[in-house]
Amino acid sequence: MTWGGPFEPRGNAAAGAALKAGATPLEALIVGDAASYGEVCFVKDAVQAATIVQRNGRNPHPRSVARARRHARDKGLLDYRRIMPGHRPPGAKYAGPGTTAKFVDFKAFKVKDPMSRADRRRQHRRRMAVEAYVERKAKPVSPEVRQPADRPRHSAPVPEPVAHTTRVTADPELSAVINELGAKLQAKWDAEQCREDERMVSSLRRPPKPPD
Repeated sequence: MTWGGPFEPRGNAAAGAALKAGATPLEALIVGDAASYGEVCFVKDAVQAATIVQRNGRNPHPRSVARARRHARDKGLLDYRRIMPGHRPPGAKYAGPGTTAKFVDFKAFKVKDPMSRADRRRQHRRRMAVEAYVERKAKPVSPEVRQPADRPRHSAPVPEPVAHTTRVTADPELSAVINELGAKLQAKWDAEQCREDERMVSSLRRPPKPPD
């Protein structure tokens, strides 16, 4: 199997461990593909559906990937959290239209993670570089006012911008409300996904129309 991420041994180990833990073939493929990206995978279901090749040589439907992802989470084979539209996934430079950040914990499988310490350090350095890049982009940059040397400077001096800093204090009650709201949104999103799955399955079970 060719995984979407660069860590092929990690994907193979995760898929094999998931099968031994009771995953279906599609669930194991999803777990393996998520693990091949390293510590976190934030590709969309449609991207995984285009990457994963089943035993019959076909790609699964994105809706089937979403359903199998939820089942893998319920079995304790995979963990993920919803990234809402307009928010930046962990390790990404830019915000996207919404996805899921997927995590594979090899300790739950009681299997050694094949990703080396050097690979972990490289991923850590990359995340730090991304965070530094995002922080630089978020800081306002004061424009430099430049005038040609041969131009008479009769204009008034430009005042220096005043930096305003806001101190954010962590509020335990606010954090609890945010976590509760996030859990409710996740449950609502899962319920909507399940209803869409049921509509898709029921449409496939409908008998064909008799010929005229």
